[in-house]
Amino acid sequence: MVPVDYVSKAIVHLSRQRELPANVFHIVSPHNIPTRELGHIMGSLGYKMTVVPYADWRNALFEDAKTSSKNALYPLLSMITEDPLLERMPIFDCRHTLEGLSGTQIVCPETNAALMATYLTHYKRSGFLDI
Repeated sequence: MVPVDYVSKAIVHLSRQRELPANVFHIVSPHNIPTRELGHIMGSLGYKMTVVPYADWRNALFEDAKTSSKNALYPLLSMITEDPLLERMPIFDCRHTLEGLSGTQIVCPETNAALMATYLTHYKRSGFLDI
């Protein structure tokens, strides 16, 4: 997860630099957070979370999709295979981005309870999450 304000500030700053040694910049979070930890954070914020094996989660998602397209993951169903998705996720090296942003105040925030509370509050108020 990368906040859009970080992404936009990084793009603007990097695009204005003429003397950077690199020309490819992966704008990803340098702070890796395991999915399980993300679940713990959401649980600490009062959201009911149940950890289930990937296969069970996938089966429940596909069962839900048979009767409704309202699930936020519905457009991504073709990407959700029998193999756990997170095990196949590419890892992007953001070293050039961090070097290009050094000396600025443009910093990607760490995913923590405060940031997740901001996201989840917005999603709840907007109706994206019905919890």
